[in-house]
Formats: sequence, structure tokens, C-alpha cells
Amino acid sequence: MSTSTAWSLTAYTPDTWTPLVQVPADVTSIIVTNTDLLNDKLVQVRLGAAEIAGAQLVPAGDALKLDIKALPVSAASQLQIKADAAGLHFTAAGLAQ
Repeated sequence: MSTSTAWSLTAYTPDTWTPLVQVPADVTSIIVTNTDLLNDKLVQVRLGAAEIAGAQLVPAGDALKLDIKALPVSAASQLQIKADAAGLHFTAAGLAQ
């Protein structure tokens, strides 16, 4: 049985791949919010070793939304993020299995 779930991450080390979703799930949305009102940030998202979209710019005080039909996450193929600086808030939503 699948359950609607949201995963959130606010603490991470810049320029280091950090897990956002580590459990079996179908992720359908990723939102990246830049809480820094003065500086743009660069973010990358990958599933396992495959990048989902190249480096994306998140403007200061703005957000980036990635709509995904269904991104299958597993313990062996985690959804990970990497940002060039602190100040981003990551939220993924989907169905946990």
C-alpha cells in the first residue's frame, strides 16, 4: 500500500551530495526554496548516479519546482541533492511504498 508523503531537508553540507529521499517511493514533485534574499544558489538533483537535470539556478528569495511524472526511488538508488551554498530548503512529495 502506498502513502502520500513529503520529505524535507534544510541542513546539508554545500557541494556535497546529500540524500533527500532514501526509502522506496515514487516521487512526483521536488520544490527547492531559496531562503537567502540576496544571493542566487545553484542546485543539482540526481537519482542514484544519474542527474535529473543539470545545475539549476534558484534566484534569491524564489523557488524552483520540478514536476515529475513518477521518479522511482529505492534504497539502492536514492534521490540526492547538491547545492553550492547553504540557504536552500528542499521538499520532495510522492507516494512512499
